[in-house]
Amino acid sequence: MSGGPERSCSERVYALLLALYPRAFRCAFGDDLRDFFRDRLRAERRRPFGLARIWLRALPDLLASASLERWQALRERSRTPRSRRTSRSGDSLVQTLLSDLKYSLRLLRLSPLFTLIAALVIALGTGAVTTIFSAANGIALRPLPGAAEPNELVEIRRAERDGSSSHSASYPYYRHLRDGAHSLSGIAAWSMLSLTVTTGGEGTRALGNIVSGNYFTVLGVRPAAGRFFLPDEDRVPGARPVVVLSHGFWTRRFGGDPGVVGRSITLNGHPFTVVGISPRGFHGVFAALATDVWVPMMMQAEVRGTGDLLSSAGSAWLELFGRRREGTGLDSVRAELGTATAAFAGRDEPRDLARLSGIDVHPLGALPDDANGPLLGFLALLLAASGLVLAIASVNVAGMLLARATARRREVLVRIALGAPRARIVRQLLTESALLFVFGSAGGILLAEWGTRALERIPIPVEVPISLELTPDLRVLAFALGTALLSGLLFGLVPALQGSRLDISSPLRAETPGAGRERSRTRNALVVGQLALSLLLLVAAGLFLRALDRGQRVDPGFDAAQVATASFDTRTYGYSEARGRQFYRDLKSRLATHPGVVAVSSARLLPLSGNTTGDEFRIDGASPSADRAGDVIPMNFAQVDPGYFEVLRIPLLRGRSFAATDAPEAAGVAIVNETFVRRYVPHGEAVGRSFHRGDDTLTIVGVAKDARVSSLSEEPKPFVYLPLAQSFSPDQNLMVRSAADPGQVAAMIRDEARALDPGLPRAEVTPLAVVASLALLPQRVAALITGLLGLAGLLLAAVGLYGVIAYSVSQRGREIGVRMALGATGRDVVAMVLREGIRFVAIGLSIGMALAIAATWLMKPFLFGVSATDGATFLAVSAVLAGVAMLASYLPARRAAAADPMAILRTE
Repeated sequence: MSGGPERSCSERVYALLLALYPRAFRCAFGDDLRDFFRDRLRAERRRPFGLARIWLRALPDLLASASLERWQALRERSRTPRSRRTSRSGDSLVQTLLSDLKYSLRLLRLSPLFTLIAALVIALGTGAVTTIFSAANGIALRPLPGAAEPNELVEIRRAERDGSSSHSASYPYYRHLRDGAHSLSGIAAWSMLSLTVTTGGEGTRALGNIVSGNYFTVLGVRPAAGRFFLPDEDRVPGARPVVVLSHGFWTRRFGGDPGVVGRSITLNGHPFTVVGISPRGFHGVFAALATDVWVPMMMQAEVRGTGDLLSSAGSAWLELFGRRREGTGLDSVRAELGTATAAFAGRDEPRDLARLSGIDVHPLGALPDDANGPLLGFLALLLAASGLVLAIASVNVAGMLLARATARRREVLVRIALGAPRARIVRQLLTESALLFVFGSAGGILLAEWGTRALERIPIPVEVPISLELTPDLRVLAFALGTALLSGLLFGLVPALQGSRLDISSPLRAETPGAGRERSRTRNALVVGQLALSLLLLVAAGLFLRALDRGQRVDPGFDAAQVATASFDTRTYGYSEARGRQFYRDLKSRLATHPGVVAVSSARLLPLSGNTTGDEFRIDGASPSADRAGDVIPMNFAQVDPGYFEVLRIPLLRGRSFAATDAPEAAGVAIVNETFVRRYVPHGEAVGRSFHRGDDTLTIVGVAKDARVSSLSEEPKPFVYLPLAQSFSPDQNLMVRSAADPGQVAAMIRDEARALDPGLPRAEVTPLAVVASLALLPQRVAALITGLLGLAGLLLAAVGLYGVIAYSVSQRGREIGVRMALGATGRDVVAMVLREGIRFVAIGLSIGMALAIAATWLMKPFLFGVSATDGATFLAVSAVLAGVAMLASYLPARRAAAADPMAILRTE
């Protein structure tokens, strides 16, 4: 639901900047300022450079007036004599700063071209770093939307004796912790589940959470409409079929109709009554997962269809979180829950808790704690890459400020002659630099908004719906402004010191030779720094591209081309096991009759989808060379139907594939991969041998070629395939290999499913190649982002080098004219100038190589087997950078060679 007309990016950024004013001023005049800015925006946006013109006028006015309003608000709050004395002492400082600010604004307005170019360069740098920070903020750093005091929420995980940890907990274990914890004001439990929501006609697939009755209370979330669950609805299993809808699902599915509260809907074949709507933006404990529906814990048998899980202490299926009491530290919580856990594990009850040793407690974040570390590491890597672009842009602007300081030496000498101390001049120049960077940050925020929208559109082929809200907020705005101010002060310091270091005894019409040479050395050092940082950034992009290329060349052991997949979950349709089995049989048999269909099958999980299933197997009589022969061995397995190996074209080396005769009542069978045979049955025939899974005995009927299941970088591991018919799962992934067009296959699957049951939700059909590409998603994103950042850094470095060479040529005009007058050819002049460029490039490449070798080891986890010091990448990147740099040097060299020497000498 929208509260008004869609606002442009500029309007949103201006609205965020209004936070610089005091609250009272915003309340009185905020709406008027926004309306006035909108009117100016509409009037100017069609004119050439209208948007830039508006911001160059609006931003300085806003900053100056906001500073004045802030200062006046502070003065009005100062009433005591001490406060007034402090005010008088601070008044001089504030007035001086305001004077510097006004003077800087006037100077920047008098040099619009310089201001615009510098602001655009800064916008590129701040836009890059703000985009990545905004993504990190939206994914992992932003507090849980809608929750009260989210910093007090903690995630609770079981600790195993082997040092690992698990999210899952049983319901009796949850109740034991909930009733015995005193350091926490409450502990809640939840679990994800798939739902089909039906209100008549075609069903809708939804992501649900089954939650304890105190779930919303512990989070401190308030409903947008209706209410949340009552204590009575958390006591008797199956007695109170009520449900809470998310604000987004309510809007999408029911058009935001307030009359939905109190209405009956069907979840997984069972009627439920809607009692409330969650607040806008609240998606559950993990904000990145777009939860649609919340169901009370007591209704688990109806929506899960798995029998009674509320009394089983050995069924670990819940996630736990709690809220700390005020003043309670994590160590206290961990100690208390650890004691309670040990007491629970010591009970003499039948359950699988032998490995339980304690508890892990972590602050509740937007993602699970075990996903937070790798993701934040990846985002930190991208943030460092974007920081390099900001550093290159800042160095570029520092060079421009140095050149501007040279042009303003007469002004500075006059101010020194009039008695201005050097510190005053440095402060004025730093104010100008900081203001320039703040201007650029406004453009950077606009770029960040466009960039985050592009990131939100990156497809992520996962089963659960992802909700990414990456739009910059006040935290990102503060980060952008703070980064800009810090960069302006840091990179403006050297130009300010150089610009204020003049000798008053020298003539006002010229600068001291020493200062000129020092400024030239500083400019040269800045260019060398740009080249070195650009090399580091390009090496990072090159390594990610190499890793992506290598990953795409890896043979996964199966053929994903021309295979379409669609997931179904008959449990959510309200089907019994018998009806679910019949549905899958009918659907596959109907699809197999279509022209162009080569093979049809289904599997519990798809290969390289990011999901795996493991269990413990016992192999009697295994080879003595095998690991832990005869012991229980943890191993991954897949549940598949007949036709699986034909659809994926995985060769069977020996034996047979699964068949219709491998029914539930038949003897247990399995197909193993060749690594299983090499490790556990290296001698003799594997087909016909038996091994065990729990109490079940499985006979090997076939040996399949190795295929990668978890990731493309994994080494071959023992793997087991089990027939779905002998261990039925209601949620399966249909796989269809067809020579037909993918669009036709998708329509075919949807039509056949609808023909079997018109009330089923619309099937989402995805090519298996897209699903498998998830394994290379980090490399794809990193290669795209670092590639764009590398190009930006290369462009900035080339511009910086061009500026320095062009300035050097202008300073050596007399020398060049004399050389040409004495017989030097244009080729000689070009060679002389190019030698200077080569010197810059050689030094920059040398420093950049050292930096890259020292820094790229941080990328090793994402390089997919590519060496962090890959010679081909370093060589190619160096060649590209050297070529671009030489082109940037050649342009001013050629211009100098084409000049008339007599005209140069007359000018000099």
